[in-house]
Amino acid sequence: MWYFLICFAIFIALVAWYYSKKYKQMVADGSVIKRRPNFMENAEEFTLCSIEPERMTEEICRLEFKHSSISSKYNAERQFFKFSAATWEATLRRLSYDDAQMTYRFQFEHWKMTGTDMPRDFMGMNELATSIEKLFVALDPNTSVVEIPLEVKEKNTL
Repeated sequence: MWYFLICFAIFIALVAWYYSKKYKQMVADGSVIKRRPNFMENAEEFTLCSIEPERMTEEICRLEFKHSSISSKYNAERQFFKFSAATWEATLRRLSYDDAQMTYRFQFEHWKMTGTDMPRDFMGMNELATSIEKLFVALDPNTSVVEIPLEVKEKNTL
């Protein structure tokens, strides 16, 4: 019995070490930034100078995710983009557009949590959010970002 507990503790320590090392590497290479554990509970609205919808679609479709398995679907005409992984889903949609400026809203629609109140794919979610933020700042360095708290509904499974 003790042997099993010791092996299990060593296994948990190795997994924690691996993910810590991977996270530090992702921060170092700029794939993610350090965030609050509940960052996905806020939507972000990006307001920037107007860019043609076709160019915006091209730029979003060019996003690469080196460390995560993220798939995307989009409707270029409506400027609606959906990103998903095994345990979460996020959307990016255009809210307004005129000759001077445009506004997009990015938010996580749903995600699964671990038993430690962390999203199951925190690093993948962080990588997507970081990529979206970097994209908007690259398109317009004067992009303004407003965080809007989401109404989060929790499912309790007993």
